[in-house]
This record gives sequence, structure tokens and C-alpha cells, in this order.
Amino acid sequence: MVKPKIRKQELVIDRIWHDGGEARPQPITRVIAAAVTENPFAGGYVDDIAWFMDELEPLAQSLVDELMEFMTGRTLPIESFGKAAMCGEDGEDEHAAMWHAPAGAVLRREIPGVKAGVPGLHTVGHQGERLDLPLGCIFGRNVRSHYDSMGLVISDAPRRNELLLAVGVSTGGRARSRLGGVTVEEALSA
Repeated sequence: MVKPKIRKQELVIDRIWHDGGEARPQPITRVIAAAVTENPFAGGYVDDIAWFMDELEPLAQSLVDELMEFMTGRTLPIESFGKAAMCGEDGEDEHAAMWHAPAGAVLRREIPGVKAGVPGLHTVGHQGERLDLPLGCIFGRNVRSHYDSMGLVISDAPRRNELLLAVGVSTGGRARSRLGGVTVEEALSA
């Protein structure tokens, strides 16, 4: 089988003290680990592509390990997670969608306390296009305060024949959420 050929990796760190209103005593920390790889299916239709998801799992493990290493010892624990993928113009949406199974499985396995499915997004894009990584609460569905996203732009990726693959975590929801819905505490006790 074909192993992913990694061209580059990036770690993006975002700390938010406020989004209007008073500053929080501890910032919400959001982190994305991303890799840019060759897309072995770019340039033409290939029927049998599902096997490549197994080949992507070690890369997903490596990126989640990088997230977990960064988050170790942080004051606030992980409360949100997500995954996203973009293929370059010579690929197709299904190529980006291959990322969801391996990335979701590793995130759910490696982050303590997970009860929810991992939100995800996949798309076709061009070099330098913004990829929005959706974030959702790890403890349960419908925790409105944790519906969020984090943008990722890698100026030279994805090239026409590449995949941009990303996983992300956050220590909280939006900085000043106030739209009601299920709370983290309610999700934890459910």
C-alpha cells in the first residue's frame, strides 16, 4: 500500500482572553496540528480508495500526539475537539473525506472523557485557502457554548495534488458564550 508522503507540518496556537466584555482570568487555548501530504489519487478517478484511511491512521496518531504533548500540564483541560481536511484542485471531495474515520478514531481514543462524536469538515480548495476546523464539546451533543471553529491557512498548501489534514482541540467554548442550551455540567451528568 501507499504511505502518506508528508511535505510539511504545522502547529497553530490560539489563545483568547476575551471577545468583547471582560477578559477571562485564564485564556481559552485552541490548537491545530496539521500535515500537508501528497494525494495519491489526485488527477483522475480511482474507485477503490477506502484502504487509504488505514494508511492515514498513523499520521492522525502523530498529529493527536503532538496536540496532547502541547496540552499536557495546561491549567484548563480539553473540552472541545474537531477535524478537517482539504484536498487540492486535482483531487475530489471524497479524498478529503478519507480523513474523518482515522482522525476521529484517534481523537476519541486519546482524549480522556470523550462522550461525543467528533465534528468534521472536508472540502476541495486551492493553495492558501482558509480551512475552517469545526470544534464541538467532547462531553456531549448540543453544548451550544462550544459550537466554534478555528481557521487554518497554510500559504503554500494544499497544492493541486495535495491533502491538508488537520485535528484540533480547545480548552473551552467561545470566550463569552451566552446563547443558552445544554451546559458542560449538564452534558457531563447525562
